[in-house]
Amino acid sequence: MAHNTAEEALVQRIPERPYLLALSCTDRAGLLDNIDKLCDDLWEEDAELLPKAQDLSSRRDHEAYRAFAVTRDLDVESEDFEDGKTNSPGKICLLFTGQGSQWPQMGQDLLETFPIARQVVDELHGALQRLADPPSWSLFEELTELRSIEHYSHPEIAQTLTTAVQIALVAVYRHWGVKFDTVIGHSSGEIAAACTAGLLSRSEAIATAYYCGWSASKAAKSEGRTPFSTGMLAAAADARDIEKVLKEETIEQVEIACYNGPEAVTLSGPMPALKRVEAVLAKQGRRTSVLNNPVAYHHPRLMAAAGQVYESKLKKVLPSGGARTARKYGGWPMLSTVTTNPTTTTAAADATYWKNNILSAVRFEETLTKALSGPTAPTILIELGPSAALSGSVKGIKAKVGAKAADVAYYKSMSRGKAAIVPMFQTAGGLFLSGADIDLARVNH
Repeated sequence: MAHNTAEEALVQRIPERPYLLALSCTDRAGLLDNIDKLCDDLWEEDAELLPKAQDLSSRRDHEAYRAFAVTRDLDVESEDFEDGKTNSPGKICLLFTGQGSQWPQMGQDLLETFPIARQVVDELHGALQRLADPPSWSLFEELTELRSIEHYSHPEIAQTLTTAVQIALVAVYRHWGVKFDTVIGHSSGEIAAACTAGLLSRSEAIATAYYCGWSASKAAKSEGRTPFSTGMLAAAADARDIEKVLKEETIEQVEIACYNGPEAVTLSGPMPALKRVEAVLAKQGRRTSVLNNPVAYHHPRLMAAAGQVYESKLKKVLPSGGARTARKYGGWPMLSTVTTNPTTTTAAADATYWKNNILSAVRFEETLTKALSGPTAPTILIELGPSAALSGSVKGIKAKVGAKAADVAYYKSMSRGKAAIVPMFQTAGGLFLSGADIDLARVNH
């Protein structure tokens, strides 16, 4: 049946998922001409996006001058393309977001678009159900069905969902042929980072994430704490400024939980004390935000009971001794934000390490600074999580490192809302421009 108008045809041929349009040429003038021709072709009445994207991505040889655009429809203009000249492929460092980046239905697009992501989530759900204390909820449903923001204040849900999304994202990137060199996890993001590095299996990782929140909830109930009697406060301030406020205002029991960036920290402690800090910082004109999290993570005293429960549970889940020593690891070093040092040994994956993970301060700024300043510094940073929670910190750290980090590219994997997975395709395009390994045919499959 013929369409009445070109506009009607366009509407009916809009795909539901994004596609990557990738072009290359031996010189930039030729590349720009190819972009213009492609845009004209896509506006032809019989044009179809999927075959065109797949045809472009199936080409085996790519020249030095490259360009890409990410689109869900045929309305593509030359200004939508990003272009550049490929250099020698650099090193890729994955950054794993901690708790707090979750949002309702954050896994819907990811699981609907990528069968491998759905397979991974089903595998993780099965692992959870085999635990001695399995959740009563479905991992798939929690990731895809509408929930209130308050729902994510339950630690065992928030921790588990974020880790599941991260493990699924890694599976997609690996399916695309992306190769990683280093991994860094922020707070609970270390769980998925350790899994990516081969220090934890998928089933061990999801159990570690689940019991992290589960233990915090159990300890809070046993100690008689009411919800949100403790918590965390993000502040746009230097650690020294916070220490000065705590001393001058004689505010006790508040700890710096996370050293996120040059002007970014997260505090942990009793909520009344955090509110006092918030009021002082507001008078100074500093931005703050109380996290939707009733647990004072990374507070040595307030998390002591939870740490004991957590360690006890993990000793029953994680193998130790010869069983762990015999395991073959992936070979990608994990830079620990507990110690700030590279970790490729069995010690990073035992129960005691993960207890220390929730008791110790997160030293993300120092760890990433070391990575960017070292002799084998990454040239590409990819954040893995439901949103770009680390983008501001990364920007500040890069600026502090200076010229050595100026050209380091940063990409996010997801964003909040209807365009949740579009950043993954933009990341794929960025990797294509850089000359990094990526199978474009699989990206558009």
